[in-house]
Amino acid sequence: MVDTKEKNFLGMDSYDEADEEEYMNPMQVEHFKKVLTLWYQVLLNEVDGVVVSLQSESSHFDQIDRASHEESQRMELRASDRRRRLQSKIVKALLRLKQGDYGFCKSCGVAIGVQRLEARPTADECIKCKTIAEIYEERRG
Repeated sequence: MVDTKEKNFLGMDSYDEADEEEYMNPMQVEHFKKVLTLWYQVLLNEVDGVVVSLQSESSHFDQIDRASHEESQRMELRASDRRRRLQSKIVKALLRLKQGDYGFCKSCGVAIGVQRLEARPTADECIKCKTIAEIYEERRG
């Protein structure tokens, strides 16, 4: 039998929301808790890999190789910094989940929606409010 369930970006089954299902019911809360926890762990493992990679530096580079290696390290450190910021967002999302605020827009209070949360589990604004915030940021510029 072929598994036809959609998968999320982590390879987990996406939440299959039933018609008339109560929003942020215990099954949804548990699903997103698993998603956020796994994502955090994946990022943590990636950061650990970067640390090991940076520590295993060879001192036998010529100037061109050294410059290339240092640029590669700078790029990896920037990516690592982005991962740490994402981990912070995940921790905040897990806290909102624990407090019962997860899945609801921080600006207007409406439901963000299961589909949006599947695509961006750390979302804290609905599409409308996020779009308005981005337009405002763009104009401030």
